Amino acid sequence: MALFFYVIACLITLVLTKKIWRVIEVKRLKRQHGCQDPVKVEQSERVIGWGMYKTQMKAFKEHRVLQIGRERYLKYGNTWSLTIMGMEFVNVRLFI
Repeated sequence: MALFFYVIACLITLVLTKKIWRVIEVKRLKRQHGCQDPVKVEQSERVIGWGMYKTQMKAFKEHRVLQIGRERYLKYGNTWSLTIMGMEFVNVRLFI
């Protein structure tokens, strides 16, 4: 039984260490390349993003997703982020 808890504790430690390492690596790369944080889309709340979810679903049902996306690029620029259902989405316009 003690072995089971030891294995679980090791797995939790491994996952947390990996996440912390990833955060440090991303910050280092941002600083190295001079990256700035993306512009955040105006939302009534950013924790869950329920309002943005409803907006996106309404646009999907009305077949206006591309139009809404284009309007956001015109308003917020080439890189912006929003939160939907607790997940942050970063949108980047690529020039090819």
